[in-house]
Amino acid sequence: MQGPLRTAMLRHPHATDAAISLAALGWVYFQQNIVGLSAPLTEQLDGPLFAISAFACAMLMLRRSLPVTTAVTIFLACATLVTLGRPVAFIALAVALYSLGVYRSSRAAVVGAVAAAAILVGVTYARHPTQAQAHDYTSVVIEMVAYVGIGSLLGVNVGNVRRHVRALMRQAEQQSLFAVADERNRITREMHDVIAHGLSVMVQLADGAEAASEADPVRARLAVHQIGLTGRRCLADVRRVLGMLHDTGAELELAPQPSLRELAALTETYAAAGLPVVTVREGEPPSDPALQLLVYRAVQESLTNALRYAVNPSRVLVEVRADDNGVRVHVCDDGLGGSEQATAGPGRGLIGLRERAALFGGSLDAGPNAGRGWHTTVEIPAQNRPLA
Repeated sequence: MQGPLRTAMLRHPHATDAAISLAALGWVYFQQNIVGLSAPLTEQLDGPLFAISAFACAMLMLRRSLPVTTAVTIFLACATLVTLGRPVAFIALAVALYSLGVYRSSRAAVVGAVAAAAILVGVTYARHPTQAQAHDYTSVVIEMVAYVGIGSLLGVNVGNVRRHVRALMRQAEQQSLFAVADERNRITREMHDVIAHGLSVMVQLADGAEAASEADPVRARLAVHQIGLTGRRCLADVRRVLGMLHDTGAELELAPQPSLRELAALTETYAAAGLPVVTVREGEPPSDPALQLLVYRAVQESLTNALRYAVNPSRVLVEVRADDNGVRVHVCDDGLGGSEQATAGPGRGLIGLRERAALFGGSLDAGPNAGRGWHTTVEIPAQNRPLA
């Protein structure tokens, strides 16, 4: 958590920069008046020369928005004072280099510090060519290099930390966007599976009820009854899927999901719609709810396509086999509509089913049979969890 001082500085950046500028100017005055690093106070406060120090400190007001301009301007002011042999506002230069590292880049701060130190040291010793005179100004050079080095190093360190934090925040934001996209795709797949299955069965039942309304009223009433059951089940599934948009993660975990326990009811629904379904199940069903949902959706999508495209099939075989090698779902019909489905191309349902299988490291094979009909095969290797 941030302290009250840090919070106030973040909320009032302009006031913070004004305080820094005044503090820097006060430090320059302290050095000149109290420490007495150079000429008497009357000379130090000479109008034009002191105005240069005051201007350099005032430029710190722009250190956030114009870090490069601030650093260059303060450096020129310091170089002018060094050339004239007057006390220099090195503290302002240090703050400018710090700001350069924080608000621009680490490279800019390092280049600026090296260039400033080299030029200022060169100017200082150039004004005093003799060894004795140069020795007198060694302490000034050390002070100059210390200010420049400390300011730039602090700026590089703080700037790198801030840039790293911003990069992590951008990465987290991107991951959040990817998660939203994945969730939307998942909801789209669920909506397709629920609506396509329900409407296909209801349309087929309605056609059968209409055809049998006069010849076989009992069968027609059974078909109408089955339409109601299918519609209510489909409506409940749609409400559940739409609830994913608003419910929390805990609520979603508690929401009922189709499993292999409902597989028999699923095949009976298609049988009631006129599809001659034959189910073969072998092995212990997988205990993973997500894998059970995949198997359920694979059978559902395959039977929906058979109901849509298979013309007069004599049998629609549904095989669900589980063993040590994994789970295999195979749905095959012998109808005449395989070529029509191949011409229509892979729809959203098969694409979504392939994506579901890929999450478990599995594969999907769908296409027309060698003779007649269509097959859909999903194979999931053993001991696979959804990939993150």
